[in-house]
Amino acid sequence: VGNGYGEDENGKWIARQYYAVYTDNKGNLIKSVEIMETLKSNKIWESDGYSSASVECDSHGNLYLRDMDKHEIFVLSSDGTIITNYTYPSEEGKETLQILRTMDGEVLFAYRIETGLKIVWLNPEDGTTKELITVDKLSVSQWYGLFGNTLYYTADNKLFGWNIATGQQN
Repeated sequence: VGNGYGEDENGKWIARQYYAVYTDNKGNLIKSVEIMETLKSNKIWESDGYSSASVECDSHGNLYLRDMDKHEIFVLSSDGTIITNYTYPSEEGKETLQILRTMDGEVLFAYRIETGLKIVWLNPEDGTTKELITVDKLSVSQWYGLFGNTLYYTADNKLFGWNIATGQQN
């Protein structure tokens, strides 16, 4: 959540503070953590005036901040410190990353490559990645989305489901 928006000395619109806000499933505040210093010291969202809304959270309270200009994901712990970062491939001038979240609260990243779509899991503990699947772009005609842990899409006039937790396709 950005706060204290206004113009900087160059007339650029920026957030002066940024908080990670944690709630329970009823919306009651558990805690809030000020992360502006982490954003500034790592130049995350610097070109956006520290006002990007590209944030995901996993079931462990880790934050995944996407910086589209750098094509990079920064993982912050629930206390606001950086755990790791990951640079993802991108087509020139196009933002290609999609973020998916499983029922178990794991965060996956899908990004376009020349031959199709690659889905990877980023380990928040050490920054390693695990490639889960690469789908041939010529075979997919429509992506429908994630329901539970199953990603649905059509190819060759058939509906397919791919369980992103187990890797099983049907």
